Amino acid sequence: MRWINKYTIELEEADIGYPKVISLKMHYKTLQLVDELYKSLGFKSRSEFIRACIWFTVRHLKEFKEELGINQ
Repeated sequence: MRWINKYTIELEEADIGYPKVISLKMHYKTLQLVDELYKSLGFKSRSEFIRACIWFTVRHLKEFKEELGINQ
């Protein structure tokens, strides 16, 4: 699997339109892990890291769905 960096996300999201602001709740320990990871991986902010994680997951789930032949 390749890691998707912020530049890939920005290029691919450019065709989607303006970003929407959402509220996200998570447990404190998960937030601590997010903070450790985004800093150690060179992301500038939590938001940038979380967007990359979501985009990475969505892309791979879409590929997995296509491999299974699920069309919904």
